[in-house]
Amino acid sequence: MLWSQVFHVARDPFSIEAHQIIIQKQYLKSLFLYLDPAARDSHPCIAKWFGPQLIDLQIHALDILTNLIPILPRHVHDIGGHKVLSIFLQTFSDKPRRRAVLLAILSASTYMCFKEEFEKQHVIQSLLDIIAANKE
Repeated sequence: MLWSQVFHVARDPFSIEAHQIIIQKQYLKSLFLYLDPAARDSHPCIAKWFGPQLIDLQIHALDILTNLIPILPRHVHDIGGHKVLSIFLQTFSDKPRRRAVLLAILSASTYMCFKEEFEKQHVIQSLLDIIAANKE
């Protein structure tokens, strides 16, 4: 998959040229598009995927984002990636996607700009609800 190939080049924190290219070509924005529940019906590139295929693509996108957020946190914030992660967390409850989005949120949560936004998006309350539900 092309996503994986781009990721392997961009994951080097010292590959500034690769980072500039993925920003210019909107690579991260395209990954977040697959995570946006509202995009499912409005974008033909996403609407063509069904059930298990879309879930696999979403988990793959989240795995890549988990690794790239620490490299390009400002860009992720600028394109509203944290908001998409918050909506995704609050929309899907199956364990594979929930685990993947929690890892992406954990990756972002080390940055103050995300912490403040996650609080505004009620991510903390969602996390507490998840913990409470798993205890029952």
